[in-house]
Amino acid sequence: MKAGRTAIRYAKALSEVAGDPQRMREVHEEVSAAVGILEGEPGLVKMLKHPSMGSGQRAETIERIFKSSLSELGCRFLVYAARRGRLEILRNVLDLLEELILQAEGVVRAKIETAIKLDKKYKEKVRLTLERMTNKKIQMTCEVNERLIGGIRIQVGDQQIDGTVRRNLETLREQLRNIRF
Repeated sequence: MKAGRTAIRYAKALSEVAGDPQRMREVHEEVSAAVGILEGEPGLVKMLKHPSMGSGQRAETIERIFKSSLSELGCRFLVYAARRGRLEILRNVLDLLEELILQAEGVVRAKIETAIKLDKKYKEKVRLTLERMTNKKIQMTCEVNERLIGGIRIQVGDQQIDGTVRRNLETLREQLRNIRF
């Protein structure tokens, strides 16, 4: 849980320092690329985590590696995370930062589940309907779930709309069980 709270703090701090959503996205992309490089070099990560390497040395190493390829903010952020021994939570920080960027841009994620694959026309209709309902831009992901039998299940934030045949059958089953003779 501590790493979760720490990741939240880091993401919020980075978004506040970056300011506008465009700058937040730029920093997100460059730090994400740097994290990808780190993840692709297990020997480097092992060296950075070694107990004999102090926080100052870790920060200097990160700065030497990324100073020429990152913006000042991106580099300062990585150096700070390295100095604090927080390199292992950077992927979580980036995921949370992405959510903050979408929030700042007025975008909400929606997960759509159907029993069959939706065509583009129907996806667009669903997206426009959700945008009217939420008064926000919608970023949709669509998944096929054959267990739904038919219909559609929509998850927007913490709200769920379940118009599936499976759910309707479950509701009917419960109603029939509750009938007293």
